[in-house]
Amino acid sequence: MFQSTLRSKPDAADSFDASERHRFLAFFYTARADRLGLVLLVIWAVCAWFVYRAHWGNDLAALWFAGHFHALGQDGMIYVAPPQFFGGIPDEWRALLAQTRQNVQDNAFPYIYPPLWLAFLAPLTKAFSPQGFQAFFLSLHIVMLFASVLLAEQIARPAKMPRIVFRLWGLATLTLTAPIATALWLNQPSIIVAFLILLAGALMVKRPALSGAAIALASAIKLTPVVFVTVYFMLPRENAAQRKRALIAVLFSGAILAGLSIALLGWPLHRAFLDQLHLASGKSVWAAVNPSARILIQDLAGIIGLSTPMNFPTPLPNVLLVIPPLWTSLVIGGLGFVLGVFALRIAARRHTAPARALALLGLSIGLFLFGPLSWLHYLIVPLLLAPAVCAGLSRWAGGAILALILIGNSNQVLSIFALSGLHLLPYTVLMVTIWAIVLGVTYHALAKQPRD
Repeated sequence: MFQSTLRSKPDAADSFDASERHRFLAFFYTARADRLGLVLLVIWAVCAWFVYRAHWGNDLAALWFAGHFHALGQDGMIYVAPPQFFGGIPDEWRALLAQTRQNVQDNAFPYIYPPLWLAFLAPLTKAFSPQGFQAFFLSLHIVMLFASVLLAEQIARPAKMPRIVFRLWGLATLTLTAPIATALWLNQPSIIVAFLILLAGALMVKRPALSGAAIALASAIKLTPVVFVTVYFMLPRENAAQRKRALIAVLFSGAILAGLSIALLGWPLHRAFLDQLHLASGKSVWAAVNPSARILIQDLAGIIGLSTPMNFPTPLPNVLLVIPPLWTSLVIGGLGFVLGVFALRIAARRHTAPARALALLGLSIGLFLFGPLSWLHYLIVPLLLAPAVCAGLSRWAGGAILALILIGNSNQVLSIFALSGLHLLPYTVLMVTIWAIVLGVTYHALAKQPRD
C-alpha cells in the first residue's frame, strides 16, 4: 500500500505538470496569434501605401486648394463651387489644378469643411507640394485605419471571440471592402472622423474627458458625429461621474474649437461656410459611392406610380445629380426618428459594454441609412464594429451575418454591378437592404442584452 501511495504521487504530479504545460501552451498560442494579427495588419498597411501612394485623392485635393488659397490670403477662393455644388471642380480652381495635377483625370471637389482647419492646412500647403500633401495624409489615414481595428476590438469584440478572429475580420474589412477602398482612393478625411469616433468609444469608461474631446473634434470636422453623445447615457449608474465628465468635455471642447475658429479665421469665412452648406443641401448624387436610401425610395415610388417618375438620361450615367423632393426627406427622416426612439427604449437600463457597442453600431448604421448622404466611406465605423452583433446571436448566425456584410460590401460585388451597366438601382437596393438587415439584427442583439 505504501508503495502504491508512492506511485500515485508522481502520477498526480505528472498530471498537474501536464495540465500546466497545456495551459502554458494555450496561453503562448494565444499571445502568438495576437501578434500574428498585428503583423498581418502591418503588412496590410505597407501594401496599402504602395497601392495608393501615387494616386491623387479628389476629396483630399479640396483641402490642399483651400489651404493654399488661405495661405496666399485669397479667402474668396476657398468656398467656391459649381452652380449645383456636386458638379465637379469649381471653375475658379481649374487653372491651378491644371498646373498641379499629375493626370488629366485628377480632380478637386469643393471645400465644405469648417474654416478652423484652414489654420492648420495653410502651413501644410507651404511645406508640401500637392503630391506630398496627398502622401502625408495617405500615411496618416493608413495608420488611423490600422489603429481603428484595434480600437474597434476594444469596443466590440464579443467575450467568446478570440482576438485573432476579430483582427482577421478587421484585416478582411480593410482589404476586401468597397467602403475602405473608396475612402483610400479619395484620400477621404472621413477616415479621421471614423478614427475619432472609435477612439471616443474605446475611452468612454476609463478616459471620459478624452472621449468627449474626441467626439467634439470629430464633430468639428463633420457635424454628424455629435449624435454619438447619446451613448454616454448608457454608462451604468456607478459611472455617472464618467458620464458627466464626458458630456462636459464635449461641450467645453466644442466651445473652445468654435471660439478658436472665429478668433483665428473671422466671421466672413464662417458666413461663406454656411452659404456653402446651404448650396449643398437639398441636392444629392446618385452613384455607386453614394447608394442613398432617399434616392432609392424616390425612384421606386416613381416606378410604381406613387410619385412623378425620375427622368434619367439614356444611357444611365455612372454619376447623376439629383434634387430629392421634400417628401423623401420627411419619410426617411421620420423613419430614422421612429427607429431612434425605438432603439432608446430598447437601450433603457441596458448599460453593459456589449450594449454600448451595439448602440454605437446602430447609430453609425443609422447615419448611413437615414442621413442626407450615404457615402460608402461612412461605413468604416459600421464595418469595423459589425462583430458586436455576435454578442446576441449563435455562432452560426453571427458568422452568417458577418459573411453577408463582407460579401455584400466587397469590391468584387461592386465591380459586378458596375460592369452590368445598371449598377445604380440594383446596387443601391443591395446596400440599403443589407444594412437595414444588419440594423435589425443589431436591435435584436441589443434587446437580448441583460438589463441592470
